Amino acid sequence: MKTSLPEKSLPIIFAQSMGFMGTGAILPVLPVHLVNDLQTKGLVLGLILGIFPFAALGGRFIGGWSTDVKGRRQTVIFCLLGVSLAGFLLILPLGPIALFIVRLVQGFFQGAASVAAVTWIMDVSNDKERPHSLAMIGAGVWGGTTLGVMLGGFINSLPMCGLVAGVITLLGIPALKGTNNPEIRVTGNKKRTFMPKASIIPGTTFGLGATAYSAVIGFLVLHLNDNKANGVLALTFFTGTVLVGRFVVVPIATRFGLQRSVKPVLFISSMGLVLIAFATSTWQGVLGVIAIGIAHSVLWPALASVVGNRVSTEERGAAVGFMTGLYDIAVGISSVIYGLLATHTSTKFVFLIASIFVICAIIFDSVFADKTQVEKNDELPNSYTQ
Repeated sequence: MKTSLPEKSLPIIFAQSMGFMGTGAILPVLPVHLVNDLQTKGLVLGLILGIFPFAALGGRFIGGWSTDVKGRRQTVIFCLLGVSLAGFLLILPLGPIALFIVRLVQGFFQGAASVAAVTWIMDVSNDKERPHSLAMIGAGVWGGTTLGVMLGGFINSLPMCGLVAGVITLLGIPALKGTNNPEIRVTGNKKRTFMPKASIIPGTTFGLGATAYSAVIGFLVLHLNDNKANGVLALTFFTGTVLVGRFVVVPIATRFGLQRSVKPVLFISSMGLVLIAFATSTWQGVLGVIAIGIAHSVLWPALASVVGNRVSTEERGAAVGFMTGLYDIAVGISSVIYGLLATHTSTKFVFLIASIFVICAIIFDSVFADKTQVEKNDELPNSYTQ
């Protein structure tokens, strides 16, 4: 079934892609800078790498509230300014504590901006367009991240990547100022909740599956470089696969049934993690990240569509915020665990433990998700269920 992308989505997608291009430029240089230049190890390494998703968690909740009450556009613009500021701060010669604070600021504003942008995308899309629109904003995120990773790997300097991140993030803001996209705001004394029940099960599955992402982002470059392989190239393939997957894999999964695709792609992801754990060459690492990238490309539009279609428009921001907040909790906790594993064992065990977490996502989804299938008064659109 063919669906079109609403033109009103394009400025939002562009702004998101610019923000993630900026943060993507930092990904390949930050772990190397911490380990090689600052000699950071153990818990401190895990905390610096893991604080971004924990900070984004707070941003999701605040951003969900702000986008429902203050408005989508205002929230996105303000938060992109915060992301840009954090990028500019990386120009300074910062130690581990200062880097921790900067990543906290960057994660908070990036998380809040993402919730507001995704909620705005849902507003301007009807039920049949929504899965496609979610896939495309995800494509914008991963397209920007992919370009950012390539740029960061080329620059190979954290201060210069910080400068690039600050400037690039600002480029997305003018597109939002002139848009006439509608905005939803809560009026009256409507009771607010930060934990809509519709988000809990999809968000938990998403979070457990995303532990593969935290392993790849935090430790792929170090793991493959230690095995004489090209970690930056493999990381670029990962972000590129997620991008291509949003255009190619998601439409295929939609015809099969997005929700039915969740368990198969999680299994593929777990196998990719095992392959990376034992990789001794670049091509083995690339094959592993392609498997993980395919899974990651499907999980977000599949599970976000469930949440978006089961809540009212007025609480959509809170629902998206809570779902992605569970994702951030899982990514943050797993990053700390992986940091400890990398220090006290080896990076191989990071990817083996990540594969176990993803298997847990399959088990959780099998036990709980099937019990929350669409009820008579809560049907998903045909574009989702077909």
